[in-house]
Amino acid sequence: MISKFFDILWGNLSRDELRKFTLCSITFMLLVGSYWLLRVLKDALFDDLVGIIHQPKAKILSMIVIIPLVLIYARLVDTVERHKLFFWICTSYSMLFTLILYFYTHPLQIFYTRFLPGNILG
Repeated sequence: MISKFFDILWGNLSRDELRKFTLCSITFMLLVGSYWLLRVLKDALFDDLVGIIHQPKAKILSMIVIIPLVLIYARLVDTVERHKLFFWICTSYSMLFTLILYFYTHPLQIFYTRFLPGNILG
């Protein structure tokens, strides 16, 4: 019954093609869903850490920082196999944001007043 439903929507797919399509669809759904959820939190978190008044400076700085990152990524795409590059980028992001989460929820951060210069992150 489910295979007939897939045949109607996408035509006759082999078992391997269906597995690839399903895996890619689930991955895309998780990426878009997590981006959609985190996009809402971005401004609130930035305001909590450093203050919304610094947002224009941060956006300009992000444009300056992104150019070297794109050049480094282009170089890595040429030198490293794609699946290894994907693994290392995902691992790096996971470690970076886990570290940021740790510092943001660190016990010393609980009783801070807003924009205290001694804050770990902001």
